Amino acid sequence: MNNNNIDIEYNGIIYTIVKENTESFEIFYKRAWYIVKKQPCNIESFENATILSKIWRNNKYLDMKYNDDILNLL
Repeated sequence: MNNNNIDIEYNGIIYTIVKENTESFEIFYKRAWYIVKKQPCNIESFENATILSKIWRNNKYLDMKYNDDILNLL
């Protein structure tokens, strides 16, 4: 791990998650585990999990509001 990403191994797969410049390490770490727990198995599902992780972070920590259709995807 460096300051810009973290590698997490989960169920035999190593995921590399990239930190956004504006994220605290604590929120980045939680967002990284959000992605890993979705267990994406290919690039497309990983990219989708990354997008959802940012919505999840924004809703949970930055108090941004989304419609129910989007929140149900989380």
